[in-house]
Amino acid sequence: MKSSKWLLIAFCILLCFINAKGTENRDIRWFIHRTSIYYIGTEDNYTSKEAREICIHQNMMFTISSRDTEEILDYVTNVYGFIPSFWTYDNENFKHLPGSTNTNKDGCYKLSKRDASFSKADCNEKMGFLCRRQFVGASMYFINGTRQDVDKYDVETYCNPHSTKYDHVVQLCLVRYLTTASKSMEL
Repeated sequence: MKSSKWLLIAFCILLCFINAKGTENRDIRWFIHRTSIYYIGTEDNYTSKEAREICIHQNMMFTISSRDTEEILDYVTNVYGFIPSFWTYDNENFKHLPGSTNTNKDGCYKLSKRDASFSKADCNEKMGFLCRRQFVGASMYFINGTRQDVDKYDVETYCNPHSTKYDHVVQLCLVRYLTTASKSMEL
């Protein structure tokens, strides 16, 4: 496939424009922040390995940008309530996080809400998780049958599953992102 080819993915979260009425925000497992879409597991039910497998199954990265951690943790707290820690990294990439002193792939690390830091943890500890995937834009499908493409900077405004602001006009958002072969990881 050419690297310029777009892959359209209809995430179930964005179907919330149709189904979210009457659903609590904390029940929606997807959210949008800046130019990424996130998938969250809020229950303390997952080991590091299980969380990583879920992210891979969702075709998402098991790494979040360290520059966004405080904002994301604030957003998660506002929408989902307090969650003390998350699995949210890939050990293969953790050593590349700014400020990390990890020089090997041994051990597991978590993102702690208490101080918005990454720290070593028992890999079998059970906690929630965050997966992430950057997008490049979206196609909005309106109730009147028309379609409008928006760039990556407008997706959060129009396609946010935790907002009902545009429910009266937007029926569905399809988020676009580059294929795996052409995407670049941003840490």
